[in-house]
Amino acid sequence: MSALPVSEEVLTDLFNYVARKLASCDHTLHFTCEFIRIHSLDDDRIVSWLESQGGYCDCKVLLNVAACWDNGPEDDDDDDPDPDDVPFLKKRLVTG
Repeated sequence: MSALPVSEEVLTDLFNYVARKLASCDHTLHFTCEFIRIHSLDDDRIVSWLESQGGYCDCKVLLNVAACWDNGPEDDDDDDPDPDDVPFLKKRLVTG
């Protein structure tokens, strides 16, 4: 993963927020941007970083970016995370 746009703690909070809010994906970053606004974060920097990691919509933020957080951002030994091992993926996502 490239340099993080915010602390690991803030990213973890973002992933948890999106996972709690997302019932179905509308192929936007609606809840991601909502979290960014609520916390007065740098939206351009964070969104650009998420997109560079494959997070082009809320469900992809969880599936592509948060999935790398199963054992922390340095754990790159498994390219296919097990949803049971990734807290952000335990919630079943319904994509539109």
